[in-house]
Amino acid sequence: MAAGHFGKTSDIKTQFTVRDGTYRQASRPSFDRIPRSPSNALRIPPIRASFLNLKGAASSSSVQERILFNIGRDLFFYPFPGLDKQVDVTRPLDKRVYKGTYPTCHDFNLMTRSWESVQLIIGFSTGPVQLMNPIRREVLRLFNEQTLIDKTQAMCIKWVQSTEAEFLVAHRSGYMYLYNAELPCSSHPPHYAVTKQSGDVIVSHNKSKGKNPVCRWRISQTGINQFEFSPNLKLVAFASQDGFLRVVNYETYEVVGQMKMYFGGLLCLAWSPDGLYIAVGGEMDVIVIWSVVDRQPVAQGEAHRSWVNVIRFDSYLYGHAGRRLSVWNDDGGGGGGGGGGSGDEDRDEGDEEEAVNHDGLLQPVKYRLGSVGQDAHLVLWDLFEEDLISGGVSSKSRSLLRAARQLSLHGRSFRTPTTVAAAAVANHIEAGNEELTVTATADSSSSNRVDGEDGSDSSGLVTLTASVMQELNAVSPLVNKRVSSDYVTDLIFREECAVIVSQDGAIRFWARPKCTDSIDAASDEGKQQDQPRTLAEQAGSNGRDDSPPGTVV
Repeated sequence: MAAGHFGKTSDIKTQFTVRDGTYRQASRPSFDRIPRSPSNALRIPPIRASFLNLKGAASSSSVQERILFNIGRDLFFYPFPGLDKQVDVTRPLDKRVYKGTYPTCHDFNLMTRSWESVQLIIGFSTGPVQLMNPIRREVLRLFNEQTLIDKTQAMCIKWVQSTEAEFLVAHRSGYMYLYNAELPCSSHPPHYAVTKQSGDVIVSHNKSKGKNPVCRWRISQTGINQFEFSPNLKLVAFASQDGFLRVVNYETYEVVGQMKMYFGGLLCLAWSPDGLYIAVGGEMDVIVIWSVVDRQPVAQGEAHRSWVNVIRFDSYLYGHAGRRLSVWNDDGGGGGGGGGGSGDEDRDEGDEEEAVNHDGLLQPVKYRLGSVGQDAHLVLWDLFEEDLISGGVSSKSRSLLRAARQLSLHGRSFRTPTTVAAAAVANHIEAGNEELTVTATADSSSSNRVDGEDGSDSSGLVTLTASVMQELNAVSPLVNKRVSSDYVTDLIFREECAVIVSQDGAIRFWARPKCTDSIDAASDEGKQQDQPRTLAEQAGSNGRDDSPPGTVV
């Protein structure tokens, strides 16, 4: 997309107000002036960021967090002091410059991290994978160095969190490989023996024991854009360029569900914090919510004007942190957390009305979802229980949900269809069962899927045609704001902020409502002592360049 398609720079927002308060773009830390190596702008892969929280800090005053990101041929590793301090961009903890290839994806090993050492895996545009320790600036091992395993770009790379040494790499070829960091690669192209085939997924193991890769997954005839493990690490979901969402049991290799976009590739996905739903986005410019319980789509949202690059659930507003947003229809409006005045020009009108149903009852937000894309916009979505009920039984289920809220006002408990299904599927997965056949309705004793009536075939595959999309629950965006001068490549929700990364190299930190006051105070206090300096002034202050030398792959 050309830069002119993004509109005027003045359209870029620096704050917006939603139900839980006002989000503001923090002025610090800033990574805007990082010196970079020359790169071909047309070949630069998407810029991604990873955060690392170290264990065993030397003292309470030590900066325990790190941030790592790739820009062109460079890979940067910096301390992350939080939102109230600046970072000297001329002094990274480590910087790598690669020749002949670009870093495309990376992931930290959270199982073995410590103050002295951390394992980082990096995938490259030409296929190799590097294992290194950025704290000690050591390259530990190279995998697929001669591209005998796969010659295509590494698209997504992740450590297997249930182990300390295994990691997965997905490639543009449609294959995903399991590596063991302690094993060497074969000196010749590996040979495989098929272990399991389930639908389109074929899993094969390396015939050479004790060599990498341990096994190979054939997921798609086209590239794998992203894969993610479920919160309990038993299922893995794949978003591929052929438009498919595939959900596979990681232990048995069985395909337990799949869905296909009507056209275009599927670029991104995210699991809900409780593992009951998967949100996807891609080249159809819409987001779709897929139910793990029903194995079918239940909702869709239209807001983006171009491809959706990244989608994330905000687990700090629901799930792990145990917090839930709620809006009450009273004379005081609907603010759930304050932080923004009624005169804010960026307030989205109608937020309160959308959050309360036609009966005027309490409507808790079940999930907060964020998406970013090629249109340089950030879109936030609040999902309610009513949005996640499949269309065929929505009438009675919606009535039950309204009754549940009414009873909750009088201090009485009520098990809604969704909560019953949630408990059932959690127990089902924990028991190790492969098939998920629990129905998320209280008025039907059979599955909601009827062949031919909902776009599904005899195998349960649902294709999102125009008619199927019209039958899904329509979700309205909570916020739709332009936040960048270039298309957005990454979105990360943290406890204190949301991190937005764009292809021009800008990394923006949006402070949550509870942090905005402290950020403003810190900004005022540091104006005198943190006057911005040019890179030439910063370099001249010490008379030398302290950036570590680059590594050539």
